[in-house]
Amino acid sequence: VKRNQVLLDLARMIFEEQSTIEHMVFRILTHTQSLIQCHRVQVLLLHKASKGSFSRVFDFQASDLESSATEERTSPFESRFPINIGITGYVATTGETVNIVDAYKDQRFDPSVDEETNFRHRSILCMPIKNSSGQIIGVIQLINKFEDLPFTKNDENFVEAFAIFCGMGIHNTHMYEKAVIAMAKQSVTL
Repeated sequence: VKRNQVLLDLARMIFEEQSTIEHMVFRILTHTQSLIQCHRVQVLLLHKASKGSFSRVFDFQASDLESSATEERTSPFESRFPINIGITGYVATTGETVNIVDAYKDQRFDPSVDEETNFRHRSILCMPIKNSSGQIIGVIQLINKFEDLPFTKNDENFVEAFAIFCGMGIHNTHMYEKAVIAMAKQSVTL
């Protein structure tokens, strides 16, 4: 019942939240983290022009829920790294869902990420985010389910729903932003 209510709340929020992609994605991250109970959730968006790199990375950790600076976390990391490396790159290029119990036993995992961030990846659930045309526009990645448990098929089903909502929300927000810009241009010409 709780999961169904969270999904309904998330769907409602996506259709109500049209101010910015940042706020919409941040709310998806907080809902996902609280429902799936994992240490970290990320949304990585593909660069619009090149599609060969990620341009924005939204990162939310469980500890952010306890922080008073949580709202500051709505800003993504501006990053240009290629999609041909790591789990996120694999998912972005193939469109396949990846559910890994032990990241270090998977050849697609890039352990240098842990060395750079002082964060240890164990379990990973990663899947594509698609727009309304079915094109991959990013990925959502959950890292380290609480209590060292693996991500389940049930988790996959709910994250898939979140990814669909995220794709719809990004599309709606882009359309809203275009409409606002068009109205601003029109008011300037009048």
